[in-house]
Amino acid sequence: MPADKLLELASKQGGFSMAIIVDGYFLPKSPGEIFAAGEQMRVPLLAGWNSAEIPYMAGTMGQAPTPENYGKIVKRLYPNDSAAVMKLYPGSTQDEVIKSATALGSDRFIVYSTWKWEEQAAKTGGFPVYSYIFSRPRPEMVASMGNAKSGLAGGVVKGGNDAPNKMPPALVGASHASEIEYAMGNLAGNKVYNWGPDDYKVSATMENYFANFIKTGNPNGNGLPEWPANKTEGVMSYMNINVNSASQAADDRTRYLFLDQANSKK
Repeated sequence: MPADKLLELASKQGGFSMAIIVDGYFLPKSPGEIFAAGEQMRVPLLAGWNSAEIPYMAGTMGQAPTPENYGKIVKRLYPNDSAAVMKLYPGSTQDEVIKSATALGSDRFIVYSTWKWEEQAAKTGGFPVYSYIFSRPRPEMVASMGNAKSGLAGGVVKGGNDAPNKMPPALVGASHASEIEYAMGNLAGNKVYNWGPDDYKVSATMENYFANFIKTGNPNGNGLPEWPANKTEGVMSYMNINVNSASQAADDRTRYLFLDQANSKK
């Protein structure tokens, strides 16, 4: 099929999906089944997510972050479990809605599935699992960007007289894909943002952690905050990668266990 024809078809609404294909060759079973049975490659795992993978606007489906709108969305997504969701992701004030819509949207998008991967690897893999949360928000855009604002997955939305060159306070956090330049040491190659000394500090920390893990299976090394490993089911701690990186207790497991149960009903 010609490339232009393929792109034309793929760009149509519903034209493609990213569903896993169990082909009996590369994947003899679903990844969940493989990890549950302990049939994965027995190696250490380093995995994590960003602190604001999905902005609250996605979690509120573009509606204003009011308790009323949020409650309706929760009931639509979880008609039989909305009360449980509201306990785990409360939304009685606008600030709560912004925080919870960000968390719920991020969990449904990528956080829960990454947690599930870590949980299963720690349970059946027999090797350490190093979990992280990347929470360094990108800095302001450079002045030459003019009327532009940050978009999804680290993109840039240009135009519009009201488009700020700085994320509103409610959106401050590390968005999906915004860790890439830090992890790869490519900050200087991205001319959109006004990187500062703290950004380069975070990048050096992340690079060193990742390089150590690639070389030895353990991210720890000289001059780096100690990163504890999770070795049994029930991820207990994360490395919060930021200007002052530090290990922190994992306190959101109840949310993921709920989503695990909700997904099993589908």
